[in-house]
Amino acid sequence: YEIVGVTGVQTCALPILILTAPLYSQSYFVRFGKNTANFKFTTNNTVAKLNSEIGDSYEIGHSFPIGNNLKADYEAALTLNKFNPFVGAPESELNYSLHYVGIDNALSYSVIGDMGRDCDFVIRVKAGISCNKLISGFESINGKVYDIKNFPEFNGILFMGVLGLQSKWIVSDVVDLSLGYNRGISLLNTGGISNQSLSISTNQIMVGIHFLVQ
Repeated sequence: YEIVGVTGVQTCALPILILTAPLYSQSYFVRFGKNTANFKFTTNNTVAKLNSEIGDSYEIGHSFPIGNNLKADYEAALTLNKFNPFVGAPESELNYSLHYVGIDNALSYSVIGDMGRDCDFVIRVKAGISCNKLISGFESINGKVYDIKNFPEFNGILFMGVLGLQSKWIVSDVVDLSLGYNRGISLLNTGGISNQSLSISTNQIMVGIHFLVQ
């Protein structure tokens, strides 16, 4: 009878352990960091490139695995970026202060580790598309400030391709920390006129905190 009793306890304990094990299927995240942006204006086949000061970047979003795969994720995020291109010295001549709000859609894949909780460190690659809209923008020319929100080249939707590399540390059952780099390249700008266009390429360094939910 003792053998039967022990076997029964072990058999009953197995589903209890399975039910109580943490199974996380999605996460919410906040990321913040710095960016640089390269602006290229094209007018009648003449190209003007602008330098850039460091700006701020923010993201808040949601990610979840694709099917039952612990390596592949889809994520969507609301973004806010401040870009500070200039011509000449940052303190004079021509300067811009631009705020873009956007929506990012991306797929990410773990090349080292996976999103199971038995890994302490994960490296992921990311590819996606971002659509962005200028919400405020100012141009300063030798101290005179102009609102450029309605300028044709700034008034459209800016679509960008995004490639990224992210490292992630699993610090607890419900919290991850991340550090990542993203490269953005203009794909399409719906603003502008026939002989004038604007394209932007960006570099970002982002720190993130991720909250896992079942």
